[in-house]
Amino acid sequence: MARAEAPTCVGLTRRPLDCEILGRFLRMLRGRYVTEAEKAHQVYLALKSAEAAEPQAALPILNGLMGLVRGESDSQPLEVEETRSSAFLSICEVGKALHRGQPVSSLWGPAIAATERWMALAR
Repeated sequence: MARAEAPTCVGLTRRPLDCEILGRFLRMLRGRYVTEAEKAHQVYLALKSAEAAEPQAALPILNGLMGLVRGESDSQPLEVEETRSSAFLSICEVGKALHRGQPVSSLWGPAIAATERWMALAR
């Protein structure tokens, strides 16, 4: 597994929790295999944190999740892979809108719901 780099969060957010969630998970990745359920749960926590953050802080949080959402095809059932893909696409839609300065309020719900489905199936 490739070594995960710590996120650079200084000055991006008023909420240190955003960086703590992502940083803690990336440090956890360095030392051991992470289950699909753990990935899904950490993506969910960071997604909720990004939703509450200012747009300029939310985008780096979402960008940091992409490696986690993509997965490694470690023989997961097809349903889990499909829900992970759905979460990935939904999170990408939020990220694209944030990058373009477009409204994202209607996009958070589908991204969170897709991640919740992924969490439910990954158990």
